[in-house]
Amino acid sequence: MARGYIRKWGDRSWQIAYDLPRAAAASASRPSTATSARQRRAPSKPSRTSRGRARDVTRLTLGDFLEQWLRDHAVLRVRPRTLDGYRHIVDSAIKPALGHIRLSELTAWQVDAFYTAQMRAGRSAYTVIHHHRLLRQAVKWEMFTRNVTDTVRPPPTRRKSQLQTLTADQVQRLLGAASSAGFLLPVQLAVRTGLHRSEVLGLRWQAVDLPGCRLTVTRTMTNFPGDPAHVGEPKSLRSRRTVTYDEQTGMMLRARREAAFAEAGIPFLQEIQVCVRPDGRLMKPASLSQAFQRIAAAKSSGSEKTTDVG
Repeated sequence: MARGYIRKWGDRSWQIAYDLPRAAAASASRPSTATSARQRRAPSKPSRTSRGRARDVTRLTLGDFLEQWLRDHAVLRVRPRTLDGYRHIVDSAIKPALGHIRLSELTAWQVDAFYTAQMRAGRSAYTVIHHHRLLRQAVKWEMFTRNVTDTVRPPPTRRKSQLQTLTADQVQRLLGAASSAGFLLPVQLAVRTGLHRSEVLGLRWQAVDLPGCRLTVTRTMTNFPGDPAHVGEPKSLRSRRTVTYDEQTGMMLRARREAAFAEAGIPFLQEIQVCVRPDGRLMKPASLSQAFQRIAAAKSSGSEKTTDVG
């Protein structure tokens, strides 16, 4: 009598095992390897991925694939600004050098030569690493039957120079210059809370707890082609955070809120931005960066390097 068992094997599989009669077991232990001449001549059918795309991509060039990847994959999974960066890398660097090569013919030597040419053209190691990461997306998208980038090492990055921390006197001079230029509040928030430019400009009154002297980062504002004041969510869950601020910053925020309420003449809207231009217009990322450069130049003699608020 045959005996056996059934047991769970992983999350989605089950294993079945049972005993065979001796004659059947002896036959099963000698698997046949003979194939007909017709079977040997017949081309193998290309397997398909879980997404339904054929793995036989011998006619597809790297440039065609990257266009497809940007259109069908990246557009749904990355932020608009990141997608614009990917598009710039593909159009300005990868496609001119490697776009004409078929995926099935792309070699590690060609990829490595591309990285070397990019470095000799003045690209930084960080930029070339971005190119490398983008190329590796092809493997994750299950289009390559082999991963040519596995044998290619991107250039090593050099350690960034340590940022110079401003002294208390330098901070006061910076804030004085920002006040004269009409950009005191955004610079004050950046200095006192550590918020980035996009977080400062994306801050709305509904995220500010005036009695508790704290604010929550829930929105960002970035410069995107066609939308110089694009408001969206933070890039990661880690970016969503609550930070506290000092009493001086609290006084500035309360004064700004009262002024905005007086200017509006209607019940105050929680959805409007905290930092606006002196004339009440929306403050855009490019405008703040340009203003900060002028403020930094006015604060120092020119020999002193100041970190950008962005």
